[in-house]
Amino acid sequence: MQIKINTKTEIMWIVVALYLLKRYVIEVEMFFLLMAGVLAIYTLRKQAISIPKIPGLWIYVALLGFMCVLGTINHPISLVERDAFYEFYPVLYLFFGYYIFDYYRNHDKSIWKTVCLCLFISTVVCLIRGVAEVSVGANFGMFRDAFSAEVQNISVIAPILMCRTFLYKEETFSKSKDLFLCLAWGAQMLLNLSRVAIVNVFAGIIIMFLCGTISGKIKTKNYFRVFVMVAVLVAMGGLIFSVMPKDATDRLAEKIENTFTEINAKKTYGTSGDAQTDWRGYEIQCAQNQWSKYSTMEQIFGKGNGTLISIHYVPEAWKDTVEIQNQKLGVTILHNTYYTYLIKGGVLSILILLYFIGANLIRGVRRIKSQDKETIFWGIVLIAISLAILTNAYVVRTMISKGSEMMIIILVGWINARLNEPRNIGKTEVEMREV
Repeated sequence: MQIKINTKTEIMWIVVALYLLKRYVIEVEMFFLLMAGVLAIYTLRKQAISIPKIPGLWIYVALLGFMCVLGTINHPISLVERDAFYEFYPVLYLFFGYYIFDYYRNHDKSIWKTVCLCLFISTVVCLIRGVAEVSVGANFGMFRDAFSAEVQNISVIAPILMCRTFLYKEETFSKSKDLFLCLAWGAQMLLNLSRVAIVNVFAGIIIMFLCGTISGKIKTKNYFRVFVMVAVLVAMGGLIFSVMPKDATDRLAEKIENTFTEINAKKTYGTSGDAQTDWRGYEIQCAQNQWSKYSTMEQIFGKGNGTLISIHYVPEAWKDTVEIQNQKLGVTILHNTYYTYLIKGGVLSILILLYFIGANLIRGVRRIKSQDKETIFWGIVLIAISLAILTNAYVVRTMISKGSEMMIIILVGWINARLNEPRNIGKTEVEMREV
């Protein structure tokens, strides 16, 4: 099936081009510089510094700056720069999303269609490559690697598209094309065997339904539609799992059963095998032990960027990435944003991160009470993304990533710019560009 798009009026091709460069062409370090250059060119073109008005953003940026300054006092600048690279990547996306709203102000463009198109391209390429890689037989790890492309972004965007299509009865491209897109995304997430992605989809559907009901966008009679949607997803999952190798599905079942045990930091890890079996819990325990030995001031403010989180057991795949600091082996980032920040920025950094994401969540909640249909939708999207970031941060590297969250964070920036335009209330996304 082909998705035909009016290239003159719908897609933000600058966003698509940058996304394809990041995904398939240049390394993440070069892309960071490219994005910084794009923002600089925009600023020069405007002949003014446009300060994004995003709730909590500037106190969060100030925190990152403080962590860099503190880090330079305690650690080599190279380690500080590396941490700053991870932390400021999402900030660049926020700026870009905010500025892209202004750049396309007088054009008939759709950020939603642009995001869906980018992730659709990624899924098509991923499915083609992935099927070729696992067609000769594969285990759990191979499925995870083969179908991992952008799966965290997709797991947040997919339930929004599903609910927009089947609950809100609003088209993105067309009914058939939207259905095809939902099926393609669903197939990739199931084949990826990611617990986080599966949870994100079902949680996203619940969030979209509840917010739509509260706002009056959908009625309670749509409970049946929710049931049908969930039933189709479950049936699709059952079909795909039935043809997958037993090794892969058994391993997924084992990981689902072991989910809460895996993040339990109160266990005793006596061997490297114990640590690798429940690695997230082991990471948390290491961070807790390290933080507990800090002074009171360090527990509050951390030791800054460049601080490694000490670990005793090292997975085979990590042997080339661990470093030595203070005569101890350590890693720079955990699979847990909160505990990573606890070590580098103390309790203060966690509070500011929660404030930043929470402020955007609250802004979304306030907008679903609007009388404007478009504003309600963007409020719901902001809620869904904020909740996904808050919850995923406990098990994945949310907000300290080398660019894997590009699409959803660009959306956060764009939505905030859109909601800052009071004269656009009551106008659709296309109509407001004509103001």
